[in-house]
Amino acid sequence: MKKKLFYTVILIILGISSKAQKAELPFNEDKKICYQGVVEIPQKNKTQLYKEAKEYVLLNYINKGCPVILDEENERIYVKGAFKVRFRKFYFPFFFSTKKYDEVYTMKIYFKDNKIRYDISDIFIQRKLNAKATGYYWGYGVSTTTIKESEILKYDLEKLYIKRYRGKFYRLFQDSDNGTKGEIEKFSNYLKKDNNMNNW
Repeated sequence: MKKKLFYTVILIILGISSKAQKAELPFNEDKKICYQGVVEIPQKNKTQLYKEAKEYVLLNYINKGCPVILDEENERIYVKGAFKVRFRKFYFPFFFSTKKYDEVYTMKIYFKDNKIRYDISDIFIQRKLNAKATGYYWGYGVSTTTIKESEILKYDLEKLYIKRYRGKFYRLFQDSDNGTKGEIEKFSNYLKKDNNMNNW
């Protein structure tokens, strides 16, 4: 029975480690997680792309309260966005606790004729805890109440993405990679399609 339990634990650990290898996050020369790339968009000049990117930001970021900087002079956009990821923690011996966190990132967008360049960096995860009030009755009509203020748990993704935690938090890294690539794909697809409001 003990041998079966031991082999089961080993298989679980090996399974987690193999899954973790699927999410290879990209790093830049400063050893920061950073997604960079150029998207070719034929038949659209720099001004068209900048205008349509502003529309996309208005529809997908500003209405969610995300900070946006429009550099009109140089036709650049800087935006802070977020999406949900799962952060699973392991508690000895076999207990898991999975919570949803917001993954926050900064995207910089640059424009040229027929193409854009994106740079996604400054990535961290955070979760806001609710304020709590706890009370204790001492007897004889005497009671006390303690209020715990709400706090924000925040973790830099680079600090979690080390060899020691790579297998432990593999699901977080998979969600992070898929979510970031999904944000890039949605933005790119919007710019590639015909957004001319006069064509109707």
